[in-house]
This record gives sequence, C-alpha cells and structure tokens, in this order.
Amino acid sequence: MNSKKILVLNNYSLKRVTEEIRLNVKPSHHLYGIMEMKSEGIIFDYLETDTTHFLFKLGKWMRKIPLFYLGDLYIQVKALKQQNNYDVIYAPCQDCTIFLGLLRYFKILRTPLVAIAHHPILSGRLISVRRLTSYFFLKGHSFFPALSNVVATQINSIVGKELSAELHWGPNLAFYEKELS
Repeated sequence: MNSKKILVLNNYSLKRVTEEIRLNVKPSHHLYGIMEMKSEGIIFDYLETDTTHFLFKLGKWMRKIPLFYLGDLYIQVKALKQQNNYDVIYAPCQDCTIFLGLLRYFKILRTPLVAIAHHPILSGRLISVRRLTSYFFLKGHSFFPALSNVVATQINSIVGKELSAELHWGPNLAFYEKELS
C-alpha cells in the first residue's frame, strides 16, 4: 500500500511542537490533526522557514503594503519547488498559503492545497477590495476549513461556493485529564 505524503507549512516550528507532544508537555491539538493522521499511516514532512532569507524578509515587508501581503514567501517558494513529491500541501495556518493559492488558481501549482482559517479573511480597511483579492487565493485552495462557522461562511461568500466548513476543533482532553488527576 502506498502511503499518502503531505507537506506541511506553518508559522511556527512543527518539529519542535511534535517533540513537545512526544515529551507530554503540550497537547496534540497544537498540530491540527497531524498526530491523528500520522496514526493512519500518512507521511508528513515539515518545511521550516528561514527568517534571515531574502524571500522571508520580502514577504514581511510586503505585509506593510495594503493588499500585497502574500505570506511567508520563503516557505511557499520552497514548497513550490517540492510540489511533485507530495499528494497534498497542508497549512494549519491560514497565512502560509496565500501565494501558493494564487499560483494554484492560475494553474502553476498542481498539488492540492488545504489551509485552516483561524480568523476572518475580511477585516481592517479596504474590505471591498480585499474581498476581490482574497477571491483568487482562496479559490486556489482545494479546501479551506475554519475554526468558526462565521469564518467558514465568510470564505464561502467570497468564493461563491462551498470551499469551507466549520471544524469542530477542541482540546486534546486526554492530555488535560492526566494533568488533573
């Protein structure tokens, strides 16, 4: 049987969090389903960012310009170069796949793309323009579930189809039960 391979992008070190979970100092819900999928035989590789790299700094600088934020460019370009080695690119953080979503919308990236939304897409100034620009990167995703129904509804409203659904996410209760006993 051929195992599925998933490339994971995130805004903090998943290798560090995986080790903290293994040492029982952090609950597994901090990995947004990765531990549970690993138990099903799925293979995961994590990409770590390099905050000293030019592309990371460029992405950070672009965040200051309204409507030009594309996320961590370093990690996304690295993922783009490795796309053919994976069945899915997954990001538990909604800002890690903005550029990849655009590339997938324009059929430059072929690998299915999934990210989890934690907070509203449309907030701050220029919401009507943000709605238009968000359409393209969101539409490039295969699935974009959200941690709340409000955010899932907003995503579906932007793209005009069922791209998102509310995740009924909760804490890893077994971790906390042992802490309380």
